[in-house]
Amino acid sequence: MTLRRNFNNCENLSDDEDLVRALKVAPGGTRLHHAYRGGLLQHILSVVSLASKLTKHYPRLDPDLLVAGAILHDMGKIEELTAARRLGYSTRGQLVGHVALGLEILERHLAGLEDFPLVLKTLLQHLIVSHHGEIEKGALREPMLAEAVVLHALDELDARLEQVWRRHR
Repeated sequence: MTLRRNFNNCENLSDDEDLVRALKVAPGGTRLHHAYRGGLLQHILSVVSLASKLTKHYPRLDPDLLVAGAILHDMGKIEELTAARRLGYSTRGQLVGHVALGLEILERHLAGLEDFPLVLKTLLQHLIVSHHGEIEKGALREPMLAEAVVLHALDELDARLEQVWRRHR
């Protein structure tokens, strides 16, 4: 029972034309990091690349799970943030937030997969709810899996480096 066989490493997300269209223009944030049109996709691809490299160094990490988490961790931002005229928050984004919205997106896509194992769904949900690392920083749960610890670290690293480089442009 591997993630690849059951979820095709998030490939079914690419079949959702609305999600793909939104992902291409969504900002990664409004001020802190990747705060520009397309910033979310750039951030996700960077975290995926880092995750792929790190699993070669740490072979005990599950590469499929970590890459899936890298793809999914901020997916809720496509519904949380708007980039129409100015970067800002949607009403649902303000009231619900990208973590809960990301769980909804995951649920919608898993519902279309026959007999998706509950244990894998739970692991993916954990990666989404723990990617902020600490409860005080917005995590619903602190990371409890090696892949969740790594995802948090890579997310934080990519976000902070982008902030530093943006200040020095």
